[in-house]
Amino acid sequence: MRHVGRLYRKRRAKQAGLLLRLCAMLPSSDTSLKNLVDKLEDIRKAAVALDGPALDACGHDGVYRFSSKTNPGTESAIFPHFMELKKKLMDFTARVRNLLGLLPEDTDDDTSVWEVKAILRRFDGIASICAAFVDYRKKESEVMWLERRKVSGANRADGGWAAFTQSPVELAESLRESLFKPYKTIVCVSATLTVNGSFGFWASTCRTSGRIPPLRIARFTRAVSLRIGVPNRVQSHPALIPRGAVAQLPRG
Repeated sequence: MRHVGRLYRKRRAKQAGLLLRLCAMLPSSDTSLKNLVDKLEDIRKAAVALDGPALDACGHDGVYRFSSKTNPGTESAIFPHFMELKKKLMDFTARVRNLLGLLPEDTDDDTSVWEVKAILRRFDGIASICAAFVDYRKKESEVMWLERRKVSGANRADGGWAAFTQSPVELAESLRESLFKPYKTIVCVSATLTVNGSFGFWASTCRTSGRIPPLRIARFTRAVSLRIGVPNRVQSHPALIPRGAVAQLPRG
């Protein structure tokens, strides 16, 4: 809902949002804004319709995991709403991308355009999760669950909102493809990287054994501020990190 409000919101007679700016850049706005606002309302309604049965599935525990023991009644209550939300999201993103293709070239670097594109990618991700939940029985390498959450500081009589989470059972493949494979140097920071003074468990979990140089624990005193050296061409003075946990790097 936050992204929907970022794209368009109306208070009394005042209109605001990224879609308003986007349509103002078009050579001819016609009824583009009204059509997009209607599609956004369809997304909002679909999300609200999905939220109800999802919260019901969470029950008193506040969490519901999809598994081989999932009640078919739960599937029939939730899955049609997943598909409807996916459909509305894909329809909206396709329409907006068509409009983006009509923008003049001098608007490519406009911050509003980049923000709209970022929100469209988020919508793509939500649509992908909707499809994944419906096909959860085919995804044995992933875990999917619903979780009830409440808005911080808000008093909501409806009991909060439902969060949908999809996570791989093993993170090794994702880490390798997104981190270890494309980058030559990676800095990992955690209080639990070592077990009994050894990186062996962490390395085996990430499947990096034999492909990384020997690792060494860097010990720092939390009460001491450490200085980070940066290249002269990037910054004229080093940054000071209070209570840091990084080594001093050479300037160059």
